[in-house]
Amino acid sequence: MLEHGDDVGKGYDRQVDRVEVTPWRCDCGCASLEFAVDGKTQPEGSSFEPLGHFTFGTDEELCGIFVFAQSGILGGIEVYGMGCEPPNSLPLAESLRRTKFQ
Repeated sequence: MLEHGDDVGKGYDRQVDRVEVTPWRCDCGCASLEFAVDGKTQPEGSSFEPLGHFTFGTDEELCGIFVFAQSGILGGIEVYGMGCEPPNSLPLAESLRRTKFQ
Protein backbone atom coordinates (compact mmCIF):
# COMPACT_ATOMS: atom_id res chain seq x y z
CA MET A 1 0.00 0.00 0.00
CA LEU A 2 2.91 2.35 0.70
CA GLU A 3 4.59 1.53 -2.60
CA HIS A 4 1.46 2.21 -4.65
CA GLY A 5 -0.10 4.92 -2.49
CA ASP A 6 0.60 8.62 -2.22
CA ASP A 7 4.16 9.87 -2.78
CA VAL A 8 4.47 10.88 0.88
CA GLY A 9 3.98 7.22 1.88
CA LYS A 10 7.14 6.11 0.13
CA GLY A 11 9.20 7.79 2.86
CA TYR A 12 7.65 5.49 5.44
CA ASP A 13 8.87 2.28 3.81
CA ARG A 14 11.97 2.44 6.07
CA GLN A 15 9.71 1.70 9.05
CA VAL A 16 8.00 -1.40 7.64
CA ASP A 17 10.61 -3.89 8.90
CA ARG A 18 10.27 -2.43 12.40
CA VAL A 19 6.44 -2.52 12.57
CA GLU A 20 4.56 -4.64 15.07
CA VAL A 21 0.78 -4.96 15.12
CA THR A 22 -0.62 -3.87 18.49
CA PRO A 23 -3.29 -5.87 20.34
CA TRP A 24 -5.84 -3.06 19.77
CA ARG A 25 -9.14 -4.16 18.19
CA CYS A 26 -11.84 -1.90 16.80
CA ASP A 27 -15.15 -2.03 18.66
CA CYS A 28 -17.09 -2.51 15.39
CA GLY A 29 -15.30 -5.78 14.62
CA CYS A 30 -13.62 -4.58 11.41
CA ALA A 31 -10.13 -5.70 10.38
CA SER A 32 -8.45 -2.35 11.11
CA LEU A 33 -4.98 -2.54 12.66
CA GLU A 34 -2.83 -0.22 14.71
CA PHE A 35 0.97 -0.35 14.59
CA ALA A 36 3.91 0.23 16.90
CA VAL A 37 7.29 1.07 15.37
CA ASP A 38 10.30 0.15 17.50
CA GLY A 39 7.82 -0.35 20.34
CA LYS A 40 6.45 3.20 19.99
CA THR A 41 2.82 3.91 19.19
CA GLN A 42 1.46 7.17 17.90
CA PRO A 43 0.70 9.74 20.64
CA GLU A 44 -2.97 10.10 21.58
CA GLY A 45 -4.58 12.93 19.61
CA SER A 46 -1.64 13.29 17.22
CA SER A 47 -2.09 14.52 13.67
CA PHE A 48 -3.38 11.99 11.15
CA GLU A 49 -1.75 11.61 7.72
CA PRO A 50 -3.21 9.24 5.09
CA LEU A 51 -0.47 7.63 2.99
CA GLY A 52 -2.43 5.60 0.47
CA HIS A 53 -6.15 5.01 -0.10
CA PHE A 54 -7.70 2.11 -1.99
CA THR A 55 -11.11 0.58 -2.59
CA PHE A 56 -12.05 -3.05 -3.04
CA GLY A 57 -15.16 -5.16 -3.41
CA THR A 58 -18.16 -4.93 -5.69
CA ASP A 59 -20.48 -1.99 -6.38
CA GLU A 60 -22.97 -3.60 -3.97
CA GLU A 61 -20.38 -4.16 -1.23
CA LEU A 62 -17.75 -1.49 -1.85
CA CYS A 63 -15.17 -1.04 0.89
CA GLY A 64 -12.23 1.24 1.52
CA ILE A 65 -8.83 0.74 3.08
CA PHE A 66 -5.99 3.14 3.81
CA VAL A 67 -2.62 3.12 5.51
CA PHE A 68 -1.83 6.09 7.74
CA ALA A 69 0.84 7.71 9.87
CA GLN A 70 0.61 9.82 12.98
CA SER A 71 3.40 12.12 14.15
CA GLY A 72 5.88 10.56 11.72
CA ILE A 73 5.15 6.98 12.84
CA LEU A 74 3.29 4.40 10.76
CA GLY A 75 0.00 4.30 12.60
CA GLY A 76 -1.97 1.47 11.04
CA ILE A 77 -4.43 0.35 8.44
CA GLU A 78 -8.09 1.35 8.50
CA VAL A 79 -10.79 -0.61 6.67
CA TYR A 80 -14.42 0.45 6.32
CA GLY A 81 -17.62 -0.29 4.46
CA MET A 82 -19.15 2.21 2.06
CA GLY A 83 -22.84 1.55 2.51
CA CYS A 84 -22.20 -1.98 3.78
CA GLU A 85 -20.80 -3.62 6.89
CA PRO A 86 -17.08 -3.04 7.42
CA PRO A 87 -15.00 -6.06 6.44
CA ASN A 88 -13.71 -8.29 9.25
CA SER A 89 -10.72 -9.48 7.22
CA LEU A 90 -8.11 -7.71 5.13
CA PRO A 91 -8.44 -7.89 1.34
CA LEU A 92 -5.94 -9.52 -0.98
CA ALA A 93 -3.41 -7.04 -2.38
CA GLU A 94 -4.44 -7.77 -5.97
CA SER A 95 -8.04 -6.72 -5.22
CA LEU A 96 -7.07 -3.14 -4.27
CA ARG A 97 -7.84 -0.22 -6.58
CA ARG A 98 -6.01 3.04 -5.84
CA THR A 99 -8.22 6.05 -5.17
CA LYS A 100 -7.76 9.59 -3.91
CA PHE A 101 -8.34 10.13 -0.20
CA GLN A 102 -11.35 12.35 0.37
